[in-house]
Amino acid sequence: MNKTFIFIALLAFHGAIMASDIIFTSKDGQVLTTQDLEDLDASVNWQIKSDKPIPPAAKVLHQQGRQYGQTGQNDKAVAAFKDAIKIAPQWSYPYYDLAYTYMLSSDLQQAYQYYEKVNQLSPNGFFTAITAAHYLQLELNGKYPQGLYLYYLSHEWDKTPAQQLALFANIVKKFPDYAPAWQKLADLYQDNASKQDAIERGLSSDPDKETEGFLLINKSIMLYNSGDKKQALALLGELVLDPQSLTNINLIAKKTIAMLVNSK
Repeated sequence: MNKTFIFIALLAFHGAIMASDIIFTSKDGQVLTTQDLEDLDASVNWQIKSDKPIPPAAKVLHQQGRQYGQTGQNDKAVAAFKDAIKIAPQWSYPYYDLAYTYMLSSDLQQAYQYYEKVNQLSPNGFFTAITAAHYLQLELNGKYPQGLYLYYLSHEWDKTPAQQLALFANIVKKFPDYAPAWQKLADLYQDNASKQDAIERGLSSDPDKETEGFLLINKSIMLYNSGDKKQALALLGELVLDPQSLTNINLIAKKTIAMLVNSK
């Protein structure tokens, strides 16, 4: 290749980098720039998880399964989800809802196996499948009582903040190393001391990758607000540049960086 061409190409690359402000440089030389933070209005589209179009018949069966599940007809829901899987075996969604249905039916072994199947199909995350598989496995191994994750999950929504705070505080009182509850408490606490304690307790409790990501994002905001902007952006930058970063953690970390940078 012509040396002059290479030189011009390098100048063009350097100019492109200079045109975007560098926010963070990782230890291996990767850079995160302001250009990487553009077009962040989109939310995570979990349904796009197959290289091939999803057959309409599979979508119909999946929707039927969800409707059965909403009315407590779990056996019919299971059958519909399994029929959807037969038609679209690479589509994560029916596996995910099938796993949840089995968990509602207290069949934790089946629930765990199908959450793991979701994680195989969608290794960068699909809703809460990574967290669910991690803690169901711990229940099956006897570390936590069976049903704890479902109890935690069932109180994650449709409760007032005060009710949630009391419920999650009760979980960590009984199980001090239950990281998902610490992560929720970190979101709910208003005072910095309690929030910071919840974050550190969660991070030291061997969390799954998704829970860890949320805790680190929360920690970065606290660091930034306390004046340690460099460390805050470093935590977020590592999450964004990590090739194994989960889809939702990556997007939220980017949005958090954009929010913090624009708040200067």
